[in-house]
Amino acid sequence: MMGHAIPPNPEYDDALRNPNRKDSFSIVEPFVEGNSDTMYNFTKRGVLLLCEDNVMRFGNMGARIVTISPGVVFSPMVKQAWNDHPETNGSTAPYDSCW
Repeated sequence: MMGHAIPPNPEYDDALRNPNRKDSFSIVEPFVEGNSDTMYNFTKRGVLLLCEDNVMRFGNMGARIVTISPGVVFSPMVKQAWNDHPETNGSTAPYDSCW
């Protein structure tokens, strides 16, 4: 999970823990610097933080929190991005059977 690629930082962790706050995006945005890959990693960190914050609360009720954070799902949108930006793709060999 790429959420581990984003280091803990009190400047943005609170915004990631509270994504419904009106200023959450504006707090995180300067750290992302317009990079969608970095934003993806920040959202994964947010999922981790939300789970960590709620695990005891739900665990005390007998519930379990599980997150699923897949890597790239080869959807039509990803396929289009793959085709539009071949310079960032490396080898297509693992995905040739998806075409």
